[in-house]
Amino acid sequence: MKITTGINNFDIISSGTVIAYDDETINFDFAENLKYRLKFVTDLEDKSERMDFKILDETCMSILLINFAETLGGGNAEPLLLGHLDGRNIYLNFYVSIYGNDRRVLNYTWYRRESTGNE
Repeated sequence: MKITTGINNFDIISSGTVIAYDDETINFDFAENLKYRLKFVTDLEDKSERMDFKILDETCMSILLINFAETLGGGNAEPLLLGHLDGRNIYLNFYVSIYGNDRRVLNYTWYRRESTGNE
């Protein structure tokens, strides 16, 4: 099955839901040379909700989701451009909510599309 979006011309690579327990890392491995690690972090000093990006090596990026702990949830409004695969841009859109005792529910969609020249 091929799923695309309308005028933005995104191909959907993967979409789903993951329940994370105890701030565990969620791993997305697209290829041997393209990996992403999403890690939930709680910062007790600066309680603002934010993201931090770290390049772990030439094949892997860590995305820290800091203080994503609201019951009603939070995420990114626009797809994040995070890399390239097979000559096309890779984007992530996600939404995180909480249920139970700090269990985080990650709803995600990974997209790809040809570069529009504006990225």
